[in-house]
Amino acid sequence: MSGVVFLLGNLTGGGSETKMVRMANRFAKSGQDVHVIYLGAPHTLRDSIDSAVAVECLERRGKFSIRALRKLRDYIRQHDIDVVFCVNHYPLVYGWPACRFGGRRYCVAAMNTYEFTSLRDRFFMLIYAFVLRRCDRVVFGSRAQQELWVDKYRLDRARSQVIYNGVDVDYFANGKIDCETLGQTIGVNEQSVVIGCVAHLRPEKSHMDLLEAFNAISRRPGIRAHLLLVGQGPEEERLREYVEASGLGEVVHFCGRADDVRPFLALMDVFVLPSSSEVFSNAILEAMAMGCPVICSAVGGSVEMVLNNETGLTYERHDVEGLTAKLTDLITDLDKRQALGHAGAVRVTNVFSIEKMDEQYAAVVRLATEAPRDT
Repeated sequence: MSGVVFLLGNLTGGGSETKMVRMANRFAKSGQDVHVIYLGAPHTLRDSIDSAVAVECLERRGKFSIRALRKLRDYIRQHDIDVVFCVNHYPLVYGWPACRFGGRRYCVAAMNTYEFTSLRDRFFMLIYAFVLRRCDRVVFGSRAQQELWVDKYRLDRARSQVIYNGVDVDYFANGKIDCETLGQTIGVNEQSVVIGCVAHLRPEKSHMDLLEAFNAISRRPGIRAHLLLVGQGPEEERLREYVEASGLGEVVHFCGRADDVRPFLALMDVFVLPSSSEVFSNAILEAMAMGCPVICSAVGGSVEMVLNNETGLTYERHDVEGLTAKLTDLITDLDKRQALGHAGAVRVTNVFSIEKMDEQYAAVVRLATEAPRDT
């Protein structure tokens, strides 16, 4: 049986980490020999890993730990691992050399960053690009990301592929969800239209664009709306200050991090993701799976899942006026909300199911077992 490692930076509750932990659980239940290895804290998701999945923390210390690298190399040898999925760029710096010095294992880079904006990240990308060009396979989350990286970092297109994120349609679409109690707890008026966003409160998610658009809309005569921000992060204080200064405290609700987002999505009439950068958002897929109409910025792979005016609405990033117009359109048009929500749910079922994603990752594992390696 092929031994598979998912190598993560940590077990925080982020989208990439959550996706890979859930995939590891599903692979283990199908009989696959699966291991989750992570560099260090936080350990948030550890308790959600199935008992059939082997878990190892490398306890990395400092910027780069030779001790952690040796520990990973030895683990790969001892457990006869065939393929290592390095999830994002930093784990790749450990995973690639460990594969090479651990008996020429098959190294896959699963990249979930669309583009780097800071000078520091651009500098380190020179190192990451060197390693990426030497990986056996590079998996991208969208075609937009693949096109950008293959061209910008001179990667071998033949050794790259796109695997879209998948969503568990049954879990999101067919469960019995009680959103009425949640609405009462939050204080949402039944006659109001509920707009929502599920995302970490980080700068690249551009929540301020959404707040500015909502501020403009909420002051218009005849419009009654509430805004739910589900998530937490470093931007929360700044966003709260804006809400207080704008007098929006009664209609903007900071809901914190949610382990189960379904009640929040069921409460929403419109889902918005205003990100300035995005590879392929799980949050959008989950909203679409529940039949919630989506408005998102036209960045990265978002336009590959949300077809403008067909399965949702898109606008140019940071175009607050454009976002305001799209929101106004859906707030005032119930039929359009329902039509877009239904079309989005159909598209997710047909194109972005979790079964399709798992099969494509399993195909990479099969490819790895067929590749020659040193023993």
